[in-house]
Amino acid sequence: MEDIQRIIIMTVLNPLKVNKLKSIIQEIDPHSFIIVCDATEVFGQGFSELVTSQNPKS
Repeated sequence: MEDIQRIIIMTVLNPLKVNKLKSIIQEIDPHSFIIVCDATEVFGQGFSELVTSQNPKS
């Protein structure tokens, strides 16, 4: 089997911008595939801070 490297982009964006992103992706690579799904929570820079329910070690 041939080793093929592929680029994978995972992004979080406003639902109102999904159609624009799909159009851009299809212009760049008509053979690409796109997975769109809802996220209930997003953590990290620019989003909510990740807070755990664990108490810090004393």
